[in-house]
Amino acid sequence: MTAKRLLLVEDDRALADLVAFHFERAGYEVTRTGDGEEALILVDEVKPDIILLDWMIEGISGIEVCRRLRRRATTANVPIMMLTAYADVEMDVAAHRVRRGGDAIALGPTEFRLLKHLLEHPGRVFSRERLLDTVWAHDPDIDTRTVDVHVRRLRQALNMGDRPDIIRTVRSAGYSLDSEA
Repeated sequence: MTAKRLLLVEDDRALADLVAFHFERAGYEVTRTGDGEEALILVDEVKPDIILLDWMIEGISGIEVCRRLRRRATTANVPIMMLTAYADVEMDVAAHRVRRGGDAIALGPTEFRLLKHLLEHPGRVFSRERLLDTVWAHDPDIDTRTVDVHVRRLRQALNMGDRPDIIRTVRSAGYSLDSEA
């Protein structure tokens, strides 16, 4: 039986060493890179059974690498697990599921899109208008205060059980995913 192939795309060397060690112990053949462009090339060479992809890598971001892989017929169905260091939030975009601290978090479709957008840009502050453009595709009938309502709902869902708030309100500017959480 041939070993399963894993493509690990992680630019933190210590984390990559740890992840590779555990997958190799489990019988995987691990190919590693810390570069998004190289990952897109290696996918064709390695033909991985699974891809572990860091969200924040140099050059092409992990999320963009994921998008490009999903567009290709040869990689559209390869399982991709995203790695991220922001708080204890896990998002499975394909299954439309969110977990925090291992607990399932129920989100509506708008809150899901909002969280996804914030996770894609940790630490960056977005105005209400910018969020309307990106998350709601700016319907002119939607008021900017709608953003506040959905941010409040997202906070309530994510902060159940007195968890720290990872969404930061920046007065007169907008909202941000707290990259220090």
